[in-house]
Amino acid sequence: MELPFTPSFFKKLNIFEELNNYNKVDPRRGTWSKEKKVLGWASSKENTNRGRRLTKNIVKNILDEKGSRNHLIEEAQEVLNSLESRKFLSRFEYGESGLFNERAFLAGKILLDTKNLKRSGYYLFWTVL
Repeated sequence: MELPFTPSFFKKLNIFEELNNYNKVDPRRGTWSKEKKVLGWASSKENTNRGRRLTKNIVKNILDEKGSRNHLIEEAQEVLNSLESRKFLSRFEYGESGLFNERAFLAGKILLDTKNLKRSGYYLFWTVL
């Protein structure tokens, strides 16, 4: 049996445990569900902005499924602030945009792999060992 110890493996396990803790504390209230959506988008094929600034308008477009909710611009700012406080985003001086860091892309990959932490058996297996 080949062990999956790649350079990012232990980072991913650490981030997985963080995500699980966030999910236990605030699964549906607040901005966490929106943050998960943005982090999942960061690692998805839909993200054509890799290496570019993440702005409130981009976050609004990620959250806006129906294309008609203009009040999401304030929520987008809250999501940006929350992602920065959880160290998934590096903000610029003027605070209107930011850049995803390596942690954000790994968290997004974990969220995609586990279907938003609903099927996390693989990661749970390695955290128990």
